Amino acid sequence: MADNKQEQETRPTIEYQAVKNYEVQMDATAEQLKSMGVNDVADSVAKMKRGLDNGIPQFLHVIGVKAATTARETERSMVGHGRSGYVPSGNLMRSITSYDRDLATQVYPNAIASDGKTEYGGFVEDGTRKHPIPEPYMGNADKAMVDEINKQLASLSETVNGGAK
Repeated sequence: MADNKQEQETRPTIEYQAVKNYEVQMDATAEQLKSMGVNDVADSVAKMKRGLDNGIPQFLHVIGVKAATTARETERSMVGHGRSGYVPSGNLMRSITSYDRDLATQVYPNAIASDGKTEYGGFVEDGTRKHPIPEPYMGNADKAMVDEINKQLASLSETVNGGAK
């Protein structure tokens, strides 16, 4: 358990997740509309719900892949270059990947130090005693994703609403 805690503390992670808090309300709305005889609108609500159910995992996957690309580009452009004393080999950049699970996607590096067991991405992100200047490549990548997330949300919304704006 201690190893897992240390791993979590030293692994900088970007995570995006969704909560399906719309299902109950949308089902209730569709049922109420059906009971009132407004079947076409009830069907539209059910179609929107299916669109969200199908679109949210795809949305998370797309932003996870784009966040990993952004993090790799950010790492390459800012890490090293004489600021912290860390000399990049490219392993950290190449190790940044996105991982989908349930209604979430995570992006993090898996670079292992020469000892074969220490993940060092967090040490670069946060700095160390030996290299005290943090180089928050993951934090900066997360901040850089705001416009892309908004763009992808707009696309999901348009898809779910059948092209209506």
